[in-house]
Amino acid sequence: MSKKILIVDDNRRDIERARCLLEQVGFATESTQIGTIGYEKLMCGHYAAALIDLTFPEDDTSGLDIIRSSRQNGVDIPIVVITGDETAATLDLVFKEKIDDYV
Repeated sequence: MSKKILIVDDNRRDIERARCLLEQVGFATESTQIGTIGYEKLMCGHYAAALIDLTFPEDDTSGLDIIRSSRQNGVDIPIVVITGDETAATLDLVFKEKIDDYV
């Protein structure tokens, strides 16, 4: 059984790109475009890692909220942030939440 990676991103095209790349190297994937559902999946699922976008324009949560809440509730898997905002302030903020990397 392959390890499963959760992808939480509001952009369907980005999800499909990540899914394609991950499945080519043997990972199974699960995804959602809704931040709150992503958080619920993290809390209930058994994932090897998660890719989480920082912004969800049509949702009342942010990737940072998902990461912060999941870490506070014991989720201890590698988390990689998906962001187009590579400013020092943003990266400093997300690394304080114990992410493992960003793309």
